[in-house]
Formats: sequence, structure tokens, C-alpha cells
Amino acid sequence: MEAHLRELRASGRKLLVPYLTGGLGDWTEHLRAMADAGADAIEVGIPFSDPAMDGP
Repeated sequence: MEAHLRELRASGRKLLVPYLTGGLGDWTEHLRAMADAGADAIEVGIPFSDPAMDGP
């Protein structure tokens, strides 16, 4: 997957990489909708009790 995304980026094409919080309600339906809409990759976040773990 990394090689494919690097290849797309190297071609000068903008990439669509939406973020989705996993585990909430019907999140898998949203995941499928993002893929069907043409997302190049989808980042799925896992909720954690300490938001500081997400970074600065």
C-alpha cells in the first residue's frame, strides 16, 4: 500500500485520505461510503481515554 500511495504522490496527484473514528455507531457504513467516493486511503482512529496520546 505504501508503494502505491508513494507512486500516486510522485505523479503529482493530490490524494484523498479522510479520517474516521472507528467503533462509533455505523462507522463501517461511513468507511464504505468513503471508499466508494474515491478515497485513496482511509485513516481509522481508535478512541483512547488519554487524548494526549494523539500527539501534540
